[in-house]
This record gives sequence, structure tokens and C-alpha cells, in this order.
Amino acid sequence: MATTTAFRCTCLWLIWLTGALVAAGAFASPTTVAEDDPDLVALRAIADSFPPQLDGDAARARAVALFESLETRLLAAVAAAPTDYELRTRLGDLYRMGHNLDVDGADEKAVQRLREAIALAPEKAEARTLLGIQYTGSGHPVEGERELRAALPLATGNVLHSVQIALAFSCYQQGKFADSARYAGEYLQTHPDSPMAKTIFERSQSTLAGGAPPKAVHMDERKAAPPKPSPTPHPP
Repeated sequence: MATTTAFRCTCLWLIWLTGALVAAGAFASPTTVAEDDPDLVALRAIADSFPPQLDGDAARARAVALFESLETRLLAAVAAAPTDYELRTRLGDLYRMGHNLDVDGADEKAVQRLREAIALAPEKAEARTLLGIQYTGSGHPVEGERELRAALPLATGNVLHSVQIALAFSCYQQGKFADSARYAGEYLQTHPDSPMAKTIFERSQSTLAGGAPPKAVHMDERKAAPPKPSPTPHPP
């Protein structure tokens, strides 16, 4: 359990990054759970990162109850509109937050729902990007890289930036330092103050130049990260 917790803390930045892919107002189609739904906003404030922002068992129980209420509503919305790409992507993100709350089976359900969304609209980048981030942040960087590379030619705007930094981290985890330096460098062109991108770029470059193997990237290297994710465009 200690090893799992340490790994997930190490990947806190990655979970923050996915918040950029589910920003309020991103989906235009009306649903039973809008992006600015008060319950969804409240859950994101708690569980958009790991560890979740909780103070004691009672707070955790309330957060899980909120997750379960949203799950019921989104499942009903998906059942009523089974071909809605945006709804399935949103449901996949809900399970990502459930994973942060240690809800049993939430990781597998996030993957399942995001794959369903990809099947509905394989030409769109958002769900595939989220899937790649989920894989990379849960200890499967090879699978994460595969999905992120598939999303890369489809991505534009902030989605493209999310793919770049997620690929940098995925490749870094695998020791592919030429690739991690490349993608971190691309991300730094638009986010020059990103501490995580700087760390990956500098350590990758150092290793390629013959330096010692780089250390793991830890959570405390993100202290200067911005408090709010930048909005990520979704299909209108």
C-alpha cells in the first residue's frame, strides 16, 4: 500500500493535468450533468488530484456519496443518449476521480468508458488523451504512450499541450530520454514556467549528454504549479 501511495503521489501532476481536459463549459451538448453542475464542481474541488482534499473519514464518506450520486445520474444520461461522445468522456473522467478516492473498480471503469467514447468518435482527441493520461498516471506508461501517440495527430490547442506534457512524462518513465526531452521542450514553448516540464527536460538532456541516470520526478517538484488548470477545448 505504501508503494502504491508513493507512486500515485509522484504522479499528482498528471492527475492535475487531466483537469485541463474537463474544464467547465467544455461540452456544449445538454446533459443531466452539465460541466458547471454544482455537484460535479464540488467533487472536482475534492478529488481532481491525488491525494484528494479530505479531512478525515467523515469527509471521505461524503465525497464517495457525492461520487455515487453523480455516477447514477451520468449512467442514466448515457443510457438515454448512448451515442453521445461527450457524455461518455465525462463519465470516464468521473471514474478517474473515483480512482483518486480509492473507489473499488474505478480505474477499470475509467478505462472502459473512455474506450467506449473513443469508439464513438475515433477522430477526436479528448477521450484518447484522457485514457493515455490515466494509463500513465496509474503505472502503465507503455499503454499511456500508445494512446497519447494516437491522440497526437488529432489534437489541437490545449489538448495538444496536454498530450505533449503527458508524453514527456510517459517517455521519461520508460527511460526514453530523447523523446521525453523533445516533448517537454515542445511543451515549454507554450508553458515556459512549468516546473515539471523543466525538470523532465533538464534531466533528460543531462542523461543524453552522459550524466548520471535521472532521479524519479516527485510530487514536491510541482509546488509552483498553477492553482487552476487552463481550459481545454472540446468539440463544439
